[in-house]
Amino acid sequence: HRHWQELLIVLKTIMVFSGRLSELPSINPGLCMERMMNRVMITLMTVLCVGVGVSVSSPQNREPESPRTHWEYARWVESPGVSVWVSASAESFATSLYDTYKKLGGTKSQGEFGEPSEKDEVLNQAGRLGWELCAVDTEGSTVYFFRRRIR
Repeated sequence: HRHWQELLIVLKTIMVFSGRLSELPSINPGLCMERMMNRVMITLMTVLCVGVGVSVSSPQNREPESPRTHWEYARWVESPGVSVWVSASAESFATSLYDTYKKLGGTKSQGEFGEPSEKDEVLNQAGRLGWELCAVDTEGSTVYFFRRRIR
């Protein structure tokens, strides 16, 4: 009988905290306040955990899943006096690293270009465009292979 009274008090307390009752119920003088508060906290934590779990796993909070990730691939061929960028969306031929950088949308002036190195500038500009460096082939001319998600 006593356990039912304690459970009723816990439930009424939760209802007060949630705004469903306007005042706390009368407390049985024989009931230990510390024990009641422990049970209230455990119950509240359980309710919050279940509520958060339902909220996080609800379909409206999930990003739509793509059946497959699609990639676009590119390569940058660099050798003395020649720099060629080739991808499905663009192809550019340049005679300098600075020209390749500008054709990729770089905004630095020729005087600012090259810190710390000209190749790093081109690679960083490709990264700003979403290109991810995948591999480098240094046999003969240097060929950099890139990929990026198709948006």
